Amino acid sequence: KEAFRRKDGSLAGSEFFRYYVELYPKNLGAWKTFAVLQEQSGDLVAAAKTWFRIGVSFDLPIESAYHRADLLWRLGQREKAFNLLLTSWPNVGADQVDYWKLIGEQAWSLKRAKHALTVYRTLWKQGYADSLVTERLILLTIDAGRSEEAITVAEEGLQRHREPRFLLLGMDEAIAADSWDKLARLVKIARNDLQQFQDIEIYWLQVALLSIHEERYKDADMQYHQALKLNPEFISARIGLLCLLIKTDDLQRLPHYLQRWQIDALADSTYWDAYAIALKKLGRVQEALSWYQHQVRGICRILLSYSVTSKSCASLGRLMEHGIDLVMHSTSCDRRLS
Repeated sequence: KEAFRRKDGSLAGSEFFRYYVELYPKNLGAWKTFAVLQEQSGDLVAAAKTWFRIGVSFDLPIESAYHRADLLWRLGQREKAFNLLLTSWPNVGADQVDYWKLIGEQAWSLKRAKHALTVYRTLWKQGYADSLVTERLILLTIDAGRSEEAITVAEEGLQRHREPRFLLLGMDEAIAADSWDKLARLVKIARNDLQQFQDIEIYWLQVALLSIHEERYKDADMQYHQALKLNPEFISARIGLLCLLIKTDDLQRLPHYLQRWQIDALADSTYWDAYAIALKKLGRVQEALSWYQHQVRGICRILLSYSVTSKSCASLGRLMEHGIDLVMHSTSCDRRLS
């Protein structure tokens, strides 16, 4: 005991409890305090060992695994930490939220998508999914190809958390899945609470796509302009508007926007298809070809970064020769105009 005293005669925290648990080894509270103090002092290895002993001595395997996994993760032993949690998985109740949140976080960080999806579904069904878990669940269900589930979670996520980003994720997935009826339902929900969405440019972009699908082109025009009013640099809205003007044969306004955004377009390949198609629409085929050539040069740079062969360069030359035909058959605006 004397060895654990500070200069003022008091016992140091973790040192005192080391001495205490030796005297009272069946005192669970003392052991837990000892582990916490070891952790607070920075001795994570010792804390992990103490939690192991707690698990064995007091038959607390899940609680022990939870704390040890957290400590091992912080020590950089990430796979070992995750595998430790996996061993406890079959015995963990759905209401043991701390465990599910920890293994979910570790599964997400390790890109174990199947595990993370199962964990986040558990938290969602039990009503313990916070905003971060909800967002990750939507993204994971999208990646798993479960579009309908993702949209359902997104819709309910808005109700649970009152955050518009969840509904916007659902709207985006509905567009990607060509689920226009679901998109229309989500847009209706958003319009019933427009104050939450009216200052978000992506909302107006998504609504514009629905308007185009329903052939309400004047509405779409207004919605693209609203998105650009909120964010004049919003590339997707700019290109969407160009594609809309192409679709509606608005040859009077089209040159205005081509000129207005030309400097930005030269520096960003995202614009190039739309510019080539728009210029061809205006009958300015040589200018259209120059934009197609921008694309080919971009492809050339990519290919040459991997290898330089006469065969590849010859292929690119032939591609250039057929540039006008490819411009004429380009489909880059198809999705925006469907």
